[in-house]
Amino acid sequence: FSSNTNINDMFKLEELQSSINDSSSLSDSSPSSDKINSNNDNEEKNVAKIHSILNGFLRDILHNMMGYVPLKSILQKIIRDHSSAQFRDFKNIILSMFETYNYECNILSTVTHLFKTDIHDST
Repeated sequence: FSSNTNINDMFKLEELQSSINDSSSLSDSSPSSDKINSNNDNEEKNVAKIHSILNGFLRDILHNMMGYVPLKSILQKIIRDHSSAQFRDFKNIILSMFETYNYECNILSTVTHLFKTDIHDST
């Protein structure tokens, strides 16, 4: 992880914790239906924020792994451990990994072409 990512994520977590504390302090002994709906909305927003933060962490971890662990192994592990989960939970992460892999393949192809061209031109 880069230090900027960690700092930004820490701020996001602090904001989330603050909003959770704010929403829990709203309750009193006789809540009205408006307050209950408001608390439910806040709860859903907090869950969505947590989900977003965790997905960001997961995406960063998987991208950092790609330099050391083969893509095939990473995808097999995700499929094996989370076969019952919905695809949408991992869709963005997997697509991002494929895009990165495709980009790296294009760079490798370009470098290979440059080396071949350079070898032929120098002889």
